[in-house]
Amino acid sequence: MVALNTTVSPFLSGLCDALALRSGLQGVAIFSGPVTDTTGGNEAIEFGEVHNSIDWYALGRKGRKESYDVVGWTLVVKYGKAEEQTIRDARDRAFAILDEINTCIVDDPTVGGIVTSCGLTAFDLSQVITGKNTNARGAAIAFTISVEAIIRTG
Repeated sequence: MVALNTTVSPFLSGLCDALALRSGLQGVAIFSGPVTDTTGGNEAIEFGEVHNSIDWYALGRKGRKESYDVVGWTLVVKYGKAEEQTIRDARDRAFAILDEINTCIVDDPTVGGIVTSCGLTAFDLSQVITGKNTNARGAAIAFTISVEAIIRTG
């Protein structure tokens, strides 16, 4: 058996650990996978799909290059009057959280030496009405982090 020794799980765990140390993310729930709406609270970062490709090296197949995209999202819910300021507050906070994620991986693109490099490569904003009585506004930013790693085996 030849184990894949993928960096996906260590990367997700390492990134979540690094994000949890950032002062700008105090009070933000951070999860390496998706959780229920009630678990995540009013501000959260969650990760979901990973799309991976592997290029094996020719000589002896002892190493490979791993490239993958990690899809995550920021979620922010702001309660208040159904007015423009509540909408702006939710959206601005969602982007502030995304800025923290970006700064974290720019400051350490290897995520503690787990991967060769990573970077934020795409995002999409969604805005919604939420809350029991539609008394809240939500902003969600789906983002993609592209990752590369060199794996040596044997």
